[in-house]
Amino acid sequence: MIYRIIVINPGSTTTKVALFENERPLFKVTVDHSLADLQACKNVQEEVNLRYKVIKKITDEHNCDLATVDAFASRGGFLRPVEGGTYLICDQMLADLTAERYGRHSSNIGPFIARRLSYAYGKPALITNPVSVDEYEEWAKITGLPEITRTPTFHVLNQKEVAYRAARQIGKRYDECRFVVAHLGGGMSVGAHEYGRIIDSTSPNQDGAFSITRSGVLPAMKLVSLCYSGKYTWEEIKALLANSAGIYAHTGETNFILLEERAKSDDKIRLLLEAMAYRIAFNICAHAAALCGDIDAVILTGGIAHSKYMVSQIQKRSGFLAPFLIFPGEFEMEGLASGAIRVLSGLEMAKYY
Repeated sequence: MIYRIIVINPGSTTTKVALFENERPLFKVTVDHSLADLQACKNVQEEVNLRYKVIKKITDEHNCDLATVDAFASRGGFLRPVEGGTYLICDQMLADLTAERYGRHSSNIGPFIARRLSYAYGKPALITNPVSVDEYEEWAKITGLPEITRTPTFHVLNQKEVAYRAARQIGKRYDECRFVVAHLGGGMSVGAHEYGRIIDSTSPNQDGAFSITRSGVLPAMKLVSLCYSGKYTWEEIKALLANSAGIYAHTGETNFILLEERAKSDDKIRLLLEAMAYRIAFNICAHAAALCGDIDAVILTGGIAHSKYMVSQIQKRSGFLAPFLIFPGEFEMEGLASGAIRVLSGLEMAKYY
């Protein structure tokens, strides 16, 4: 069977739309929105209208007859904790997104657009592996303070998609495999995948390795001292850790390609990249513990996985665990299409929110 899937992925200032025939993209387009246009939207529905018109314009320009599409697949927004999989977009899901009950994010817009297209063309509207997926084992949530528990917020959509691809590559099903998957991008996350579930992970905003602009895990008492130093407000410390830390804080540079080139002659930058690679490898090894060392493969993905230097540095320190499989870049659009195809083809049942 050939399935045609429209994929929708709203970002803070962009809308990505693609048409897939099975896993082959026929077109993929990213539209940039001006801040003025977005700020002019008085509510969620006005922003839905804006992005809906953009998607219709793109599909018309590519002579895509939406009546021939089999499903509309959207990035999921901030929802209540759910297990991984593909979900039918329903009224309760949209109510939670409207109320921003679990958080505000541009991806909250996507399910509204997919539902509108579903009503217009009579085909299912789906989301796959939203950011709120929580499959942690209970022991992975416990910390040394009862008031603080670990909750997952990481690159679940991309991690799961490359895990499906890796499983096919080694001749198994995803739910038969045990992987450690490291997403290497603007934020870093490492997940322990056990038989189709991500039982523990690091979060790019809470722990794990530092990245180009994010701090990663920090010594707790020194961070507390910095917070109470009077130097920063609460909002400033949040912005510092998420946007102005990492290698940028040391160098003032965010362009990884430029950093990698400068590292050839700059000992300080080379040391910083080695330190980042070490922290990534450290977290890969830590997640091997979640799987008791029984691992089919270590998978590297994300933009920095294009770097042969970084891959070699990470593999040097963690390559003893298992074979390495490399899937450079991000596969979010592909992950949304694949989730819809698995449901349409009967490989998986659609889940209810």
